[in-house]
Amino acid sequence: MVSITPLVVGAGFVAVAIGGLLEVTGYDEDRRRDHRRLAQVFTYGCLLMLGLGGFAVWTGATSGILPTWAVVALAVVTVGVLGTQWKLRRAIDTSG
Repeated sequence: MVSITPLVVGAGFVAVAIGGLLEVTGYDEDRRRDHRRLAQVFTYGCLLMLGLGGFAVWTGATSGILPTWAVVALAVVTVGVLGTQWKLRRAIDTSG
């Protein structure tokens, strides 16, 4: 049975993660090099969010019940990625 809530939530997280990955690739090489650690953490966080969102989509398409650990993991990863994105944007804006 397909459950629409995990499917839509997962698709939303996948879209946000892809948008974040596109944003970090939009920075020029000098800016990424200057803030390498923040860019790496942001990229890996987006990849983790992409994987968890894909899992949510798969779960919604197959069983329809998203495990509690997945909901908590998505929330924690999202807060971490948003915080890192804020720091990265602020660092790039002040250096450029």
